[in-house]
Amino acid sequence: MKFNVSSDLLKKAVSHARSVVERSQTSKILGNVLIEADGGPVKMRATDLKIEFLARLESSVERSGATTVSSTILNDFTRRLPNGIAVGLDYDAASERLKIVAGSSEATLLTLPKEDFPAMSEEDYATTFLVPAAGMLRLFGKTRNALGDDGAREYLRGIYFHHDDSEEFPKLRCVSTDGFKLALAEMDAPDGSAEMAGVIIPEKAVLELLRFIEGPAGDIEVSVSPSKIRFAAANSSFSTRVIAAKFPNYRKLIPTSNDQILVVDANAFKQAMLRLSAIGQPNIVSVQLSLDHDYLLASANDPMFGLIKEEIPASFPHKKQDIKFNLGHMLGIAEQLSEGKVTVALQASAGATLITCDQDIGLKYVVMPLRG
Repeated sequence: MKFNVSSDLLKKAVSHARSVVERSQTSKILGNVLIEADGGPVKMRATDLKIEFLARLESSVERSGATTVSSTILNDFTRRLPNGIAVGLDYDAASERLKIVAGSSEATLLTLPKEDFPAMSEEDYATTFLVPAAGMLRLFGKTRNALGDDGAREYLRGIYFHHDDSEEFPKLRCVSTDGFKLALAEMDAPDGSAEMAGVIIPEKAVLELLRFIEGPAGDIEVSVSPSKIRFAAANSSFSTRVIAAKFPNYRKLIPTSNDQILVVDANAFKQAMLRLSAIGQPNIVSVQLSLDHDYLLASANDPMFGLIKEEIPASFPHKKQDIKFNLGHMLGIAEQLSEGKVTVALQASAGATLITCDQDIGLKYVVMPLRG
């Protein structure tokens, strides 16, 4: 195998491949990336047996072949190469070495046989449709902050991706919850998505997916089966097994009759939460919201470090009240609502609170207040 490829393309593909690979493997081959040159675009694959990344690199192939090489070493070497230069990769089957030449830099790496590399089973995807990359990034990026870490309830450790036709206009929706907070983002359902099976995409796959769709412009092709989902751009694809569990009926968790309405500027709210988070660990410290007609006083107190207060102009045409939340929960929400007006709909009985923003229709957060 021998080919030349742009350092820009190589670095991007290797970086994605390295990210998919587990940091510690039970088998050395799982730490490797498979490189295949067969006359067309060079293929680069990486897998942890649940997630698979595939990149197709436009290159000049002089000799066909395939091998596997350490994703860690390959990434550490290539990411330090200059941009815009040609990189030559030459695999010698007799010595089982992969030689990499880039300008004045040269590396010779040990390899493992391509036959040892695991292949994910082919999938018969039942549904395929297109989603704009920006829309996909919004759906998953806005809902990742409510992912749970409960090992006993695996379904809370992923994002529920599904088609919803319960309203007048069908939606493509992402939902996550950890039992204390819930995040929901939706967009108009694209053509072809009506028959998709609702699937729960695990946390690691969500993080890899967000990295994957940051780059592509245009549309992402989504293919779904009951056990697997694939996202494909022009020259690369990302597939993952889904969590084999039933997602809870999240609609019952979204309050519909909260009548204590607080309205506050989104950016002012975000900046206040960011400054409050300086006082201690956000997921441990609580934030108290003191509501009084035309202002909101937010305060965070940590006995080890002190007290921070933030007064924010607001509208709250109700009786004065104080309510506490986990600061980490509120910070995670505020960071996603940076423009427009935020509406915080409270219950008089200190039940679930609904948070929305007028500049991001189709985005909802539900968070439980702290008692006492």
